[in-house]
Amino acid sequence: MRDPIRQTTPSLPTPSQGARKEATSGPRSERTHAELLAHWECLNNVEVQQPALTEAPAILNVAAWNIERCKRVPETAHVLRESEADIVLATEMDLGMARSGQNHTTRDLAEALGMGYTFGVEFVELGTGDPYETEIFKDVPNMYGLHGNAILSRYAMENVALLPLDAGGQWFTDTPKNDDQFRIGGRMAMAAQIGGVTFVAVHYESESDAQGRADQTRRMLDLIAQEYGKGPCIIGGDMNTAA
Repeated sequence: MRDPIRQTTPSLPTPSQGARKEATSGPRSERTHAELLAHWECLNNVEVQQPALTEAPAILNVAAWNIERCKRVPETAHVLRESEADIVLATEMDLGMARSGQNHTTRDLAEALGMGYTFGVEFVELGTGDPYETEIFKDVPNMYGLHGNAILSRYAMENVALLPLDAGGQWFTDTPKNDDQFRIGGRMAMAAQIGGVTFVAVHYESESDAQGRADQTRRMLDLIAQEYGKGPCIIGGDMNTAA
């Protein structure tokens, strides 16, 4: 199991198409996955852009939303403005994916809302997505193929961390949905402190059962306690329950 990732950068390094092609054509082994997970910089850094405002008020509005690739940034921003959210715990955000216009959806959404953000990579997608997306974009390669979770905030974020929830590799060595979705990485949560409160955006494994999600929950809570200690904590995200 990986340790929490605290290394931050204003712009994530991205894997080249050549590196992703090599990963696709190489052996689908746990060892190969572990090497890629350890050495690809995008999986070992967290992107942070701080907002203009620093001190958070005593009362905050918080939204949690699985935005499902965030393919429609203007419409998404409109909904969040209507909610008057100060903090958004966002899951399933794309960066350089054909299905979402090759956009950096977290950055674009944050700019539309006048917020800062932190974004971490859950998976490097080596394909173009699910069967529907693959059919539409089969002739359009991903620019970067990054997919992950984010926290957007009107107020300064401290102690940002990516919290790994499993060892990863399930989507690299096998195809859990039997649909050729092929990925490097593992399930994770993004965490940050804002105004003395810990906020966590979590995305659980879809191809799991109640026990698997309970294990990921215990792992998340242990890491929150380890990294942030006692204190108020707000967790939002997606249980990702399999049908």
